[in-house]
Amino acid sequence: MGVTTVQTWEYERIDAAQVENETDCYELEPIYELKVGAGVQLLSIVRSPSSDEPTTWFAQVPVFSLSL
Repeated sequence: MGVTTVQTWEYERIDAAQVENETDCYELEPIYELKVGAGVQLLSIVRSPSSDEPTTWFAQVPVFSLSL
């Protein structure tokens, strides 16, 4: 399993993107990339609702897996 990363992009750049050809595709490099770890599976990630901690994020990972 590879290394899990969380990437972020600027909303304004995505919103203002102009497609220049007929592929309807626009490539944009992330402005930030956080390496979480090898073999990590994130279920969700959300920003802290506290205005005192604008750079705090909460991530949910599976506690166990069940094979039926």
